Amino acid sequence: MEKLFQEYAQTMLAIGSRIDADVMWNCVNLLKTCKEAHIMAVGNTSPLAQYMGFRLGRLGIKSTYNVAAEYFMNHVNLADEDDLLIAISQSGTSRQVIQGLELGKEKGLKSIAITAFAQSPVSNLADYVLLSTGKEEPFSFYKGYAHMNETAVIDALLNFVTNEELIKTTQADKPEMILSEYKV
Repeated sequence: MEKLFQEYAQTMLAIGSRIDADVMWNCVNLLKTCKEAHIMAVGNTSPLAQYMGFRLGRLGIKSTYNVAAEYFMNHVNLADEDDLLIAISQSGTSRQVIQGLELGKEKGLKSIAITAFAQSPVSNLADYVLLSTGKEEPFSFYKGYAHMNETAVIDALLNFVTNEELIKTTQADKPEMILSEYKV
């Protein structure tokens, strides 16, 4: 048991050392200054878009996210120039996410990719890439389906985005206060 968690810890450290600090801070600034963030993910990565969107809302940052590609494509199509795209694709080859990035590029939108593969269509289209792997590995369709690495990258990004003053000013924590009456 301990060995497995040691491997997880080593992976997290490797991811942290591989992410370029300047890229991370640029992503943080884009999130802090965007009008709205449009999060795109498909397949078994979709729950990460929902997680990130929920967390952004609690931080006072408006976002759109949905498990259906038709919805995020619609939001990207209607996006304003001050909006931001966030593409989450472990493989970097998810067709609908690629199409969303292409549409966003046509509209002149800035984009962030969270992916395990630096040499992928998603990475090539994004303005900023946050790699979710500790080491470069060849692409394989026989991948793992765990998303601990992508979740860690999302959490690190959101940790740096957190602004207590903005949360208070926008009352972004109000839903938590309202819903807390249902907790035991």
